[in-house]
Amino acid sequence: MTKAFFAAGHALAAVISASACLSFAAVAADAPRIDLPRRPKDGYGDVSRANAFGAEGKWDAGRKFIAELRARPAEGRTLEERQSVDMAEFALLRHNFETNRTRCVECLKTVYDAGCTSFWGWAAYSFLKEHGEDVPEPPKDPLRGLGAWGDGVVNLEPKKLVTGNGELGTGNGEWVTGKVPSIACLGNIKPADLKPGSPVRRAILRKRLVEICTEEKINEVLGAEGGAALFARLWEDDATLEDFLLSGPVFDAPLALETLMTLFLNDETEKWSRTELGRRAAVAVALNARNGDDMKATVRHWAAFRRIGMWGRFVPEAAKRDCREWRFIVRYPVDSADILYLNAAKDFPKRKIGNLGLRDIPYRKRNCFGVRKWAKGGVYYTPWLASGLPRYYLFTRVGGICEEQSSWAALFANAHGIMSVPAFQPERKATRFQPKGPAHLCWLMRQENGEWRICNNIRPYTGSRFTLWGKGFQYVQSAERAFADRTAFEESELLMFGGRFKEAAMRCPCNLTAWRAYTESLKASNASSRDWKQYLKDLVKLAPEGRQATWDFAHEAMDAMAAKGMKKTPLAKEASRLFAGLPQPKSRIAEEMDFAKFALDRELARFRRFPKLHDEVLAAALAANKDSANYLPQIFAYAIKRFGKDKARL
Repeated sequence: MTKAFFAAGHALAAVISASACLSFAAVAADAPRIDLPRRPKDGYGDVSRANAFGAEGKWDAGRKFIAELRARPAEGRTLEERQSVDMAEFALLRHNFETNRTRCVECLKTVYDAGCTSFWGWAAYSFLKEHGEDVPEPPKDPLRGLGAWGDGVVNLEPKKLVTGNGELGTGNGEWVTGKVPSIACLGNIKPADLKPGSPVRRAILRKRLVEICTEEKINEVLGAEGGAALFARLWEDDATLEDFLLSGPVFDAPLALETLMTLFLNDETEKWSRTELGRRAAVAVALNARNGDDMKATVRHWAAFRRIGMWGRFVPEAAKRDCREWRFIVRYPVDSADILYLNAAKDFPKRKIGNLGLRDIPYRKRNCFGVRKWAKGGVYYTPWLASGLPRYYLFTRVGGICEEQSSWAALFANAHGIMSVPAFQPERKATRFQPKGPAHLCWLMRQENGEWRICNNIRPYTGSRFTLWGKGFQYVQSAERAFADRTAFEESELLMFGGRFKEAAMRCPCNLTAWRAYTESLKASNASSRDWKQYLKDLVKLAPEGRQATWDFAHEAMDAMAAKGMKKTPLAKEASRLFAGLPQPKSRIAEEMDFAKFALDRELARFRRFPKLHDEVLAAALAANKDSANYLPQIFAYAIKRFGKDKARL
């Protein structure tokens, strides 16, 4: 029975994923287009053929082939074509490396010395390091190889904030705190006080900005040369301030502030950041900043979007989207070179996105050396990702497994204004055949009807690599639901900023940040079991589906009541009400949880020594999901696993 259930689940997943196909309108015919070579002449086929000779032990035929390559005239051949001859000889001899070690190293160093930052130069570097040779790592430039046609991006040397004698850089925060109106009357806030343009709304936002960015960082910005004028663009402009604070959580606010000021500084000539679209893109890039991000790379990344915007290359729908949606589009690992290339592709109007991604990108499991992506700790596939060439070319030539395919498909959609994110299943266990890691990669794409679909035929337990909600493992759909009623979300955020956590959660039930603040406030106040019971009632009432986040919050409430000494019988009643009130959604959306693993195992673990209570809770879960084709099999699977040896109880 269990096998039949799971077979049906796989079939349903395949049907739904196959339907996740989206075609979109082409960009304006008069938009500038730049014709880049699809398949640069680089000798890829020669290297692959030489590698095949070596793999098959055809040494004489291989040496004859290499002699033919060396006999070709060098005139009119590209650097990488010339490098490919030595790389081909290495590809042949590497299959008997120890015998031919001296010659192999000579070939690799010849390639490396001829141009270490080229396509084959990076490959030579990787192999040299693999075999213990000490060679410097080639300099990385994400825009190398695209040429001067992207002037202002390729040749951009980003400016950084420089500490100087800023006119307002007093170091004591007076300029900021002196302009924050008093909001001591927050307890008397009325709905009208939260409307756009109101003094109270502006006061709450400014107070929040100071709290999360810290006065120290703000004074540092003000003390920079021209810092006061840059900061004023955020402080004095309601639109920029609201984009910064009401577009979802700020992961690292001081870094986001510094990043935004740096982007403004680097946009003095074009002034694209002063336009509606430019402001949204700039704030989105800043909000997504993470510790470890290189500011130079971030500025160039932003400048690539600016170039596309100034060329008018974004489709109209992209220009209409607000900052909170742009956050999905502009986060790394979207590469500036990729974006520029995708928006310059001459045959873009012919392309479609569907559950197989770009139709003309072959899925190649091995590179030109016959090495699988995860082999040797990834050392062999590194050059394909670090060379700076557009990834479309890399994938058609050296291939890539699901991670590259899903990232590229999501990138392609985002570069043309279609919201999409790479996604993955929960982590798989390590085996002797493959390392620990995501079980399978896919991508989530928002269709014209506003719904998100999982592409690439994957089971439903899928989470986004882009976690919009700073704490915990949450999903793209959670963000979409929170933003569905923009007014409710904004007022929820404002109430949360003002310390009104319960009201914030009630105002926008899908605002997970507000629920997190509400939950933490109960913990901090050492709330009673009665308070936690009310919390659970509110949670079940406002979140009628068993989303992963809902179960996470519910589990914390159950833990709190247990810690307060609630006995097992009333605790089991609360658990039964919880399962009855949170049936699992029937649709296979990416936000679904693994019911058996998270809810059943976690909640029923409390009652395993109390069979009667355990079975009552399990019966409540079964009754709530009796019509669910998704989770009924998992409940049965749980029961079989727990009671397989107790046939009477089963």
